[in-house]
Amino acid sequence: MSGILVVSPDKDQCKALAESISSRGRHVHTAASIRDALQLLAQHGHEQILSVRSLPDGSGELLAQQAAEVSPRTKVTLVTNFSEVRTAADILRFDFADYIVDVDDMAQLITGASRGPGPSQRSLVDCYLATVEAVVGLVELADPLTAGNAASCKRLAEGIAREMGLPEERRQEVNLAALLHDIGNFTLRAGTLEKEGPLDPDEEAAVRQHTLRGVQLVEHIDFPWKIKPIILAHHERYDGSGYPDGRKGRAIPVGARIVAVVDSYLSMTTRRPHRKPLKHEEAMKEICAQMGSQFDPEVVEAFVAFVERRKRFAGDLFQVKILVVGEGEDDLSRMKLQFLREDFVVLTVKTVAGAMEMVDTDDIRFVLMDISQAWDEGLALLDALQARLENSRTDVFLFDVEDSRKRRVTALENGAEEVFPLDVSPSEVASRIRRILRKETAVRKKATLAGELGGIEGDLADMSLPEVVQMLSMGQKTARIDVKARGLTGRLFLDHGRLTHVEGGGAEGGEAFKKLLSLTKGHFRISHGVTTDARSIDRDAVAALLDALRRLDEDAEFSRPTS
Repeated sequence: MSGILVVSPDKDQCKALAESISSRGRHVHTAASIRDALQLLAQHGHEQILSVRSLPDGSGELLAQQAAEVSPRTKVTLVTNFSEVRTAADILRFDFADYIVDVDDMAQLITGASRGPGPSQRSLVDCYLATVEAVVGLVELADPLTAGNAASCKRLAEGIAREMGLPEERRQEVNLAALLHDIGNFTLRAGTLEKEGPLDPDEEAAVRQHTLRGVQLVEHIDFPWKIKPIILAHHERYDGSGYPDGRKGRAIPVGARIVAVVDSYLSMTTRRPHRKPLKHEEAMKEICAQMGSQFDPEVVEAFVAFVERRKRFAGDLFQVKILVVGEGEDDLSRMKLQFLREDFVVLTVKTVAGAMEMVDTDDIRFVLMDISQAWDEGLALLDALQARLENSRTDVFLFDVEDSRKRRVTALENGAEEVFPLDVSPSEVASRIRRILRKETAVRKKATLAGELGGIEGDLADMSLPEVVQMLSMGQKTARIDVKARGLTGRLFLDHGRLTHVEGGGAEGGEAFKKLLSLTKGHFRISHGVTTDARSIDRDAVAALLDALRRLDEDAEFSRPTS
């Protein structure tokens, strides 16, 4: 038995769940009906089926019955359309496609892995951990304050557990507990955690009950690990002043001591209605200050060691913040899940004004916005960013349901990094982001202080000249770019993002620009603040770049031999 089968007539829902699970290394098939599902099940013998309850040729319950006849060991979990059970008290709402999962069904996801002895047990454990993470991630997307918290908590808690040398079974216990530690928050009254002012006594009492409520939600599940004590005790303090039982020191389960540190760190570095997030360094300082009082010193030492090593290894990929902008964010839910799984920090905001406030205060590196129904707002966002980003860099990725070359060119000329079709694969966008970050890291690693102007040098193999020009233009920079390759040298001048003069290869202006852009090998050096009185081009750098690249393509097409 291998893999997971996702069944839904909703193409987007199928795609979202399939990509959520397959990105964790699990093989996934999708089907739109009972008939298709049973055919795939007969061929592949899936470990698990995740299906909606309403299918074109019958109910999810009918699928479960027939699946049991085809493959008795396959576990079936059913997802329900929210509109059918609006009054149910024990549901967790999906933010994507308006779907929910029953608490009992969530339990089935968890208990399914513990059934069936033999060599497939490890595979089952990996399967259900990936599935639970995907489902919890979808649930969290309904709340911008909690989006990605469980996945981030799991990754950091697992790192601490490894740093402390805990055995594999104990690490698995910590992983699952980290995913589910705040499940009790879903029993709170809507808006409690988003409240901008102080909580009233009843609200505060309800929040302090979330650990107990979390245990109650999973009380009937026969876990293969002891995660209930971790859920219950993750707000206990090392000095005994925590809740709910006032446990002290080693009387607190080690998993709860680990989750307590991670949960506090994530809370401090996440924006809340009543405060701005702390920077990583500030949060780490606060964590260390609470050693021996709030936190277990051994856990804090392991956390510091793990995070610092991870930061050194990741470099510019550490804690990159991505902001998703829009009123209706369902279309970008798959994107958010992908970025959360890849350890990016994902924030959400509804308005362009809110986005600008967060860019100013939260060190946002990338902004994502669906402009399908908000074209003017998208251009306003680009204009606002261009006006503010003189000394910093935020790349904007736009998503458009229309396949319009005119709209795409307009957006690029106004400063967008890229305009993707709305149905683009999330992994493709994530790959593009990582490519940008890797190139920036490569340039910085090769950067040298040259001359009193502080020139930055790089290799065109790591960062092409079009990318250098676009980077400086979007940052509204004034600089000179010196280019040197075998047999060709040249210079480009930008003045507040406008390309003013290009010389090289015995030419000036557009012809020199074309020659330099054709280089794929060589070196470049950026000298900030350097200007010239020469004016061989004097136009928007991105517009000039697009025009020159178009002419290069035309030259290549003209020189191609005809058959």
